[in-house]
Amino acid sequence: MGAAGGMNGKIPVIAAAALIGLGGGAYLLFGRSTGPESDLASGDAARVVSGLTQMDKTALADADHDQMRRDAMAALKKAPLADVLDRMRSADLSEEERHRLQANMQQLIREDMERKVNDYYAAPEEERQAVLDAHIDEMQKFMEEMRAYREKHKDDPDFKEGGGAGGWTPPTTQERKERMESHNPDQIVRMFRYWGAMQQRAQERGISFWGGRRGGK
Repeated sequence: MGAAGGMNGKIPVIAAAALIGLGGGAYLLFGRSTGPESDLASGDAARVVSGLTQMDKTALADADHDQMRRDAMAALKKAPLADVLDRMRSADLSEEERHRLQANMQQLIREDMERKVNDYYAAPEEERQAVLDAHIDEMQKFMEEMRAYREKHKDDPDFKEGGGAGGWTPPTTQERKERMESHNPDQIVRMFRYWGAMQQRAQERGISFWGGRRGGK
């Protein structure tokens, strides 16, 4: 996901969140699929989720599919987070589908995070605060929806943070190692500095990603 050092342990959680700030519709459980590539480019969040359960992660990551991945993430962000999380936890998914969904969602999330970092550094100095504010607003919306979802499902016997039936499984040590090695040192430094700037701006606005708004702008 000084200030950057203080965020160290929370960056993966925030990054996952930023990413996931998604969306859906009435078809999340009942949508009809016409093939993963068509689904992912459809602009419909329900079909996007369906496509992510079907497409091999190597194929999804192909450079030729860059715009398709962007379109998929854009569609997901428009839909209610609760709909997407319900689909992720749905018992009608096989373990193989669930694994593909998780791996492919992480791909979309990583790239979305990289675009945010790149957008911040590409902006003129005088416009960077506005870029951070937009990212903070998106993050805050996600966190509020996530808190509401957890509260709603707190008594579900199969629901627990970070997993539960149909939920995410934590990355293995090897997977975390591979993710870190996929970034060069300069990229890692840029990301830490970005998160430090974002945390500082959030504090200026009286916002805590972990406790909601404390007052401010």
